[in-house]
Amino acid sequence: MVKRLIGSEKTGFVILINRNHGGEVRQVEWSKIQTPTDEVVVPDDSLESTPEYMEETKKLFNKLVVLNLDGGLALKFNLNKKYGCSVPLLLMNSFNTHDNTQKIIEKHSNSNTEIHTFNQLS
Repeated sequence: MVKRLIGSEKTGFVILINRNHGGEVRQVEWSKIQTPTDEVVVPDDSLESTPEYMEETKKLFNKLVVLNLDGGLALKFNLNKKYGCSVPLLLMNSFNTHDNTQKIIEKHSNSNTEIHTFNQLS
């Protein structure tokens, strides 16, 4: 996956990974976490699809990746089908869920969605 990143994207990604593995501990201030408002989150099916921007939309979605914390709902987005793009799906597993996830992925092997899995760090 890192091979597909370019220049500054790769640099930023590597910095974040090094920060995560470097022992730097930061606590999330949960009191500051709030549910986004309806003005911020707009359901994609409420957006108008304009043919004059379809090619640019496809290019932007081709830069997107969906990370699903193995909840099973990521395929509902249908971005690849709707926009003719290639958005890979990343599934983060634990040691306990890995084997079951692999079995489910095999059932979707004929899908046009590129699916990758990785195990979370303990």
